[in-house]
Amino acid sequence: GIVYSVDYPGLRWKRSPVLAASCVLFVRAVIVQLGFFAHALGRGLLDFHFPKNLWFAISFMVVYGAVIALFKDLPDVVGDHKQNIRTLSVRLGPSVVFNICVSLLSMAYGSAVLLSVMYSSATSTVLGILHTAVIFSLLVASKRVDISSSASLYEYYMLIWRAFYAEYFLLPWCTF
Repeated sequence: GIVYSVDYPGLRWKRSPVLAASCVLFVRAVIVQLGFFAHALGRGLLDFHFPKNLWFAISFMVVYGAVIALFKDLPDVVGDHKQNIRTLSVRLGPSVVFNICVSLLSMAYGSAVLLSVMYSSATSTVLGILHTAVIFSLLVASKRVDISSSASLYEYYMLIWRAFYAEYFLLPWCTF
């Protein structure tokens, strides 16, 4: 968080969309998933193999992390533009970035639903239903977002975060 927003030479990663996204992606998608997985097994990080469900969790969270990294700048696009901070939202426009984020979320949840169908079991069926409910709620809420309103974008951003944290409950149940 410090290297993202502090205003010192070499830091202030917010000015670089690639560095900002890399920071979020690496921590949320890789480090946290590996740490949770190793902790759940009661082993160190070097004492286990990488099963399909771990690869799925990392891949899912990479996409989700990209969404969070892209979306975080949408509510402040006006301020970033005034400060000459060339985020992707400033460069491409809030509508384009918003639609990219919703598409990426749809892709991530769609893959979770598809896998739950492919690996049919009672647990995967429940997971498929829950993932369908989450993406349905995100898609319905996305239709109500006013792209020109920072408050509306921020409210949706918080919904994305709530769904993100719900995944920490759902992902451990993915057993394929």
